[in-house]
Amino acid sequence: MSHADTDLEALAQRLSCAPEHGWSLLLSGPSGTGKSAYARHLGARLAIDVEAVRARDLLSPYVGETEARISAAFRRCGEAGTLLLLDEADSFLFDRQGATLSWESGMVNEMLRSMEALRAPFIATTNLIDRMDPATQRRFTLRISFQSLPRQQAGHCSCAISTG
Repeated sequence: MSHADTDLEALAQRLSCAPEHGWSLLLSGPSGTGKSAYARHLGARLAIDVEAVRARDLLSPYVGETEARISAAFRRCGEAGTLLLLDEADSFLFDRQGATLSWESGMVNEMLRSMEALRAPFIATTNLIDRMDPATQRRFTLRISFQSLPRQQAGHCSCAISTG
């Protein structure tokens, strides 16, 4: 179970009333706090199909192939109007200052370009928000932090929200 300071159902209700589908959420927090489950719940609540992709679905050992896979996933979701759920987003949105190879920065740049061009809902999850490039965090409409709850409080579920 997870904890935050805003009701997740209230967030789902607000998003269902959003005039456009081009919003994005960054869900961060420890493993097992419900980030991916909430993203799927949100898709069901908004009656939007969810395409879930993980790092292993997009990463390739061949130069340029990871960027092509990223672009294709975003393009598919944009054309179909589906919600793109990217688990382990820190694999693609890491701080470029630590990049030592050109393809590392290229991968982050492709992700940023794809995020900006997408006109469909996008949710990214991460356990390692402190490793993400600060510029990438600003690209999200909302950032939601999930925290583990002590067992005695596990029946309460809400979230902390900050805007981009």
